[in-house]
Amino acid sequence: MKKYEYDDSVAIGDCAYHAFGQTLEELFVNAGLAATECMVDPDTVDADQEQEIELSADSESNLLYEWLEEIVYLKDAEDIFLTDFQIEFLDGNKKLRAKARGEKINPQKHGIKADVKAVTMYRFDLKKTEEGWEAFIVLDL
Repeated sequence: MKKYEYDDSVAIGDCAYHAFGQTLEELFVNAGLAATECMVDPDTVDADQEQEIELSADSESNLLYEWLEEIVYLKDAEDIFLTDFQIEFLDGNKKLRAKARGEKINPQKHGIKADVKAVTMYRFDLKKTEEGWEAFIVLDL
């Protein structure tokens, strides 16, 4: 199963993609990786700093939105690109506990692509499929 694929036909000037996972955890990891790859070449980022993340929401879909917003927030507030994720769900998939690793942003080292400003609700979707889970996400650049 592929992790994610970008969709250039949806939003010109934004980053739109489908993320996939056999499990909800795998979907969240892959959605996070795709969001990071919109911003930077992940092969240029060392996973030498760790962030612990705890989030909660009233649904799995809203939790995915919050998760991606946290990745963008940490890029802006902590100047860190995150590329390695370990996810654990609690409370019926309404709480998330994650360990995320990455590296402080260094424009001379990292292949920076775009500055993601926010996750949008435009066509935002999370659904369970026969193969596992699928999400559609558009990031505002």
